[in-house]
Amino acid sequence: MVDETPKRRKVAPPQSIEQRIGAVLKSARDIMRKDRGLSGELDRLPMLTWIMLLKFLDDMERRREEEASIKRNFPEDKQTQETTLLFLQVIMRRLRRTPQPGRAAVVVPNGTLFADGIAARIKADLLNSFNLHTVVRLPNGVFAPYTDIPSNLLFFSRGGPTTSIWYYELPAPAGRKKYSKTAPMRDEDFADCLAWWSDRKENERAWRVPVEGLVRTEKKGDAEVIVACNLDVKNPRGQAQAVAQTPDALLAGIVEKEERILAILRELRASLGEGGGAGVSAHG
Repeated sequence: MVDETPKRRKVAPPQSIEQRIGAVLKSARDIMRKDRGLSGELDRLPMLTWIMLLKFLDDMERRREEEASIKRNFPEDKQTQETTLLFLQVIMRRLRRTPQPGRAAVVVPNGTLFADGIAARIKADLLNSFNLHTVVRLPNGVFAPYTDIPSNLLFFSRGGPTTSIWYYELPAPAGRKKYSKTAPMRDEDFADCLAWWSDRKENERAWRVPVEGLVRTEKKGDAEVIVACNLDVKNPRGQAQAVAQTPDALLAGIVEKEERILAILRELRASLGEGGGAGVSAHG
């Protein structure tokens, strides 16, 4: 009996940039080796350089054409090259088409929260058309090693406009400044946030912000133009703790750290002196 089940073709993995460049160089060399006017690698080098330059310019032109075609899918006043803002607009558009209740959770970098211009108009649209009910501020290193840029989780749903936003700040891991590739964030690290989610109250990690004042507009002619929409609202309790430190306390902390450094340097100099200090001279 013949098995007529169609066989799946093996899909080749995408090539890396180095592999693509290597393939272009090999093709160019193979072509130039057939040219009788070129006798060696040194003769081929100028032509190879030109080929690589033309290839680079061609790729740049294609990328510009692709970016231009992508931009045309968005309103003229919200066209941008920032992929985070493009994805955010696509999600908002799809939610508008979804029967209620439609909801989304989106990861964005800190820059998206405070960016002005086109970003401000997109965020203002988000606040007017949707209910941005929660922003979870993630600690550093969550997406390490790919990026150390601080990130946030935006939770919003249909049924705007937004009247107030809850912020929840996840703390850094115990005993460390940030997460890393070898010590990543775990599900258990969200336990306190999940417990707070169903019984929301302000505390040292959570605070509520009214929307009034987040969007800033300016009069340009007869039109009111959105110029800023700052969602980068810091933890007021964290700021209070920082302000609570007097200048004397801050100065004392700096002096204490400097004294520790000097003590370590003295120990190091002493150990070098005991070991003979070959090739090392200490002054002072």
